[in-house]
Amino acid sequence: LLHVEKALAELNFGKQKLRDMMSSINDSLYIATTNPYVWQNSIHSFSIKHPEVTFKTIPLETMGDVTTDVSAKIDLIIASPEGFSNPAWDYRVIFHDRVAVAVPPGHHLANRRTLCLKDIKDEWFVNLAETPFSRFTYNLCLSAGFTPKSHVSCDYTLRPRIAKNENLAILTTFHCKTLDIFNDMIFIPLTDEAAFRNQAVFWPKYRYRSKIAQSFIDFMVNLYKDYRPE
Repeated sequence: LLHVEKALAELNFGKQKLRDMMSSINDSLYIATTNPYVWQNSIHSFSIKHPEVTFKTIPLETMGDVTTDVSAKIDLIIASPEGFSNPAWDYRVIFHDRVAVAVPPGHHLANRRTLCLKDIKDEWFVNLAETPFSRFTYNLCLSAGFTPKSHVSCDYTLRPRIAKNENLAILTTFHCKTLDIFNDMIFIPLTDEAAFRNQAVFWPKYRYRSKIAQSFIDFMVNLYKDYRPE
């Protein structure tokens, strides 16, 4: 069965490659992302250059197991290698990023220029619901010797609204710069060696990669080639 499935997959990839060769561009991309709000501007910029392409995006956490029907349709994943890893997927790093803390004005840490994880071990966090990044931040805190305290877990849009009133949130420097929902928050970078998080584009290793998928990968790498997490 394993050999038959591989043979049928190769025939299907051959058909896809022929369609790619016969047309100037493949007309659809199915992309899973860790945070749709962070990448919406990037995807929109690419769609302006390629108005003939139809995009469909889903949150990575809804993708399910890599063997499901949904994952079989995914062309690309935008995620962190520190949060997503699977031997069936290859990736290319888009940029290197740091982890920061967001605190409301008036917070007792608001005047700090930098922090380390031990500085926030007694603080209360506004956590994300179960996501790759929430697992990453939880393990990051464990590596510093403490379990993060939290009585609130919510989605990406609600988190900054709650954090502005009472708690701090951990996010990446890129999020600080691109998400206007964190306006009025103060961002303080973490200096711990482990407090980094790369961003990458993943593609199925054993599946034919279309021209438009490769174009998107190249576009993302070029778009952020000058990004620095200062």
